[in-house]
Amino acid sequence: MWKNNEIKEIIVDIIKELIKDISLDLLQADADLVDLGLDSVVFVQLIVELEEKFQVDVPDEVLFISELNTINKMTQLVENLLGDN
Repeated sequence: MWKNNEIKEIIVDIIKELIKDISLDLLQADADLVDLGLDSVVFVQLIVELEEKFQVDVPDEVLFISELNTINKMTQLVENLLGDN
């Protein structure tokens, strides 16, 4: 079972890998990732990485960058999806 902080760490690591020039000082749990360089292409890559890492399927109806624009929101989604498995 994944712990909340483990999920967050993995999400942060994926974001750091996908957005090379992201300011780590600004990469906070509630920071708007769009403001930090998350665009639609990187968002799709991030979702694919999350699905592969956690072995979940993110439903199409939640695939909105405006709804998953923070680390906390992504963590909550993954926790919810893991709870459904």
